[in-house]
Amino acid sequence: MPTTERTLTAPITGPVCLDLTMPSGVIDVTVADTDRAQITLTTDDPADGTAARAISEASARTDVRVMTVHVPTPAAGQHGTTIINTGTGRTVITGTAAAGVVIIGGNNHGNVFSGGQVISGGILTYVIRAAITLPCGSALRVGTKTGMVTTNGELEWVEFSSLSGGLNVDTCVRLDARSTSGSICAKVADHATVRTVSGDIDLQRSDAVTATSSSGDIRVDNFAGSAQVSTVSGDIDIHVCEPGQVAASSSSGDVTVTAPAELAASPDLSVQARSLSGRVRIPQPPVSPHRPRRPRRTF
Repeated sequence: MPTTERTLTAPITGPVCLDLTMPSGVIDVTVADTDRAQITLTTDDPADGTAARAISEASARTDVRVMTVHVPTPAAGQHGTTIINTGTGRTVITGTAAAGVVIIGGNNHGNVFSGGQVISGGILTYVIRAAITLPCGSALRVGTKTGMVTTNGELEWVEFSSLSGGLNVDTCVRLDARSTSGSICAKVADHATVRTVSGDIDLQRSDAVTATSSSGDIRVDNFAGSAQVSTVSGDIDIHVCEPGQVAASSSSGDVTVTAPAELAASPDLSVQARSLSGRVRIPQPPVSPHRPRRPRRTF
């Protein structure tokens, strides 16, 4: 059972826009048949720990239909440990640490923990978890540094910003997301505007896409409509299922646009793809079977 738990409930019924600021942690959002928005914050951190104090200091206010929730960054001063493995030995430094435990290299498989959440590998304690339930018709806005956000159910729109935190959206009408190194994924986003520096972008179904990344890969699996996609070194992979317009470009990444044969032959599909030094593949109409020529008559 969590050591610390706190629930914040909207004072109004019906759909809301939840505006959440939470620097780190795990954020799970569920759209359900409920009448009030609710967020439950939990942690396994002891009651006098920094994560527990951050939960107790979290604030919530509601203005019209916007529920604003702020979870502060855990304060510095928690006793922590830094272990640096060098392969043959390790250095252990004990002192105050807001981030908890950092483990690099060696037998710990390169595990890195920062800001109360795992960055790669290992098992992390003292993370802040937010379990959010929203009424149907609600929207979501999240600002985080390293938090991981997952949604289940259909949201009207999702706005997301992070440094290295990631986003995994189930379904939304509009998606506006930006991240430095976190990945952005969505099963269904009718209209998507996504920007990253090194994070990957994965959209499984969309009708209108504007996506840019420097070194992250961009993939759209089930596309119909209008797309403007660009990278510097990341690869681009788009599969078009219905008529539309695609403009895809990269400096050094590969650009691949595919479509069913009948759509590739249709004038309703427009594809402009280019890469300065990468490989480019675009849909090609099927080649008509060659009919052998009849022998010339002799008289």
